[in-house]
Amino acid sequence: MKIFEHFLQFADKDFGAFSMMHLIEAPSSDKMGPFEKEYRKFNFLKGTAKVIQNGINDGKIKESNAGMLSFYTYSLILGAAIVDRHMRIIEQNEDFNGNLASEIIQFGQADFSRKDFRNFILNKLENSLTD
Repeated sequence: MKIFEHFLQFADKDFGAFSMMHLIEAPSSDKMGPFEKEYRKFNFLKGTAKVIQNGINDGKIKESNAGMLSFYTYSLILGAAIVDRHMRIIEQNEDFNGNLASEIIQFGQADFSRKDFRNFILNKLENSLTD
């Protein structure tokens, strides 16, 4: 659950960097600079699958396919991060009117805060893992 909390916090603190890591496909390049030479690849889904597998092994998680569950949780938390971002845009700009056909307007009509939404998502995610 800490991984998911940190994921949402990262999206909240720096949505630009978050987008580059999780939403925008990197352009291909053969160029190799000092950063690329020292870069240690980290597979987020492999990392979460390992943590989930530990939970399965300990009997805390009832599902049996850690890889599938990792993809499932990632899709939920990624979607939650995007919705949270839309809610924040409207929350921070009361005069936001955007394109009236835009779906983002709908996120301003919620009768709950984005903090309430975030807590709801994390609670439901935890319950879905342990039930």
